[in-house]
Amino acid sequence: MITVWSRQRSNWKIVVTRQVFNRFFNQLTTQYSSIYIRALGASPVELGAVSSASSLAGAIISPPLGWMRDRYSIRKIYVIGVRLLAAVSLLYAIAYSWQFIAFALLISGLPLSLGSCVIVCDLSLQDTDRATGKALCEGVGALPTLFAPTIAAFLITWFGGIDTQNIRILYLIQFAARIGPFIYVSRSIDRNLLRLLA
Repeated sequence: MITVWSRQRSNWKIVVTRQVFNRFFNQLTTQYSSIYIRALGASPVELGAVSSASSLAGAIISPPLGWMRDRYSIRKIYVIGVRLLAAVSLLYAIAYSWQFIAFALLISGLPLSLGSCVIVCDLSLQDTDRATGKALCEGVGALPTLFAPTIAAFLITWFGGIDTQNIRILYLIQFAARIGPFIYVSRSIDRNLLRLLA
C-alpha cells in the first residue's frame, strides 16, 4: 500500500487527505442531526419529507453536473464543492428554525456532488493502480469514522449534554475544521488537472 501511495500523482494524495478529514467531521455531527432538527421544531413527518427532498435534489443535479464536468474545469468544480460543504455546516450552526435546516438539507446534495473525489481519482490514478487506489482511499477515509462518534459523544457530554446549543457547537467545530481542507485543496490541487491523464 505504501508503494501504491508513493507512485501516485499529488492530486490523488491531496484528495485522499481531504477525504480523511471530511469523513471524520461528517461523522462528528451525523448521529445528532435528527435530534437537532427535531429540537428546532420539525415533526417526524416534516423531517422525513425534508430528507426525501434532499435526496431528490441530489438526483436532479447529477445530469447537469456531469455535463458541466465535461465542459468546464474539474478543479474549479471540485474546489467549489469543498467550499459549499463548509457553508452547509455554517448554515446548520446558525439555524434558528427547522425550515432553515430544511434549506441547508436541500442544498447539501450539491456540494457532496461537486466535491466528489471520484472524478479526480479517475484522472489522477495510474491505470495499473486504479482499483487499488480507490480501495485505499475508501479504507483510509473510513478509519476516522470509527472514532468520530465517540469523540462527538465526549464533546457533547463535556459541553453539558444533548441540547440544541451544544449540538450547534459541534456544527461550528465542523465548519471551522472544514476551512483548513478547503484552503489546502484550493492551493495544492493542480490547476491543469485534465492534462494529467496518462
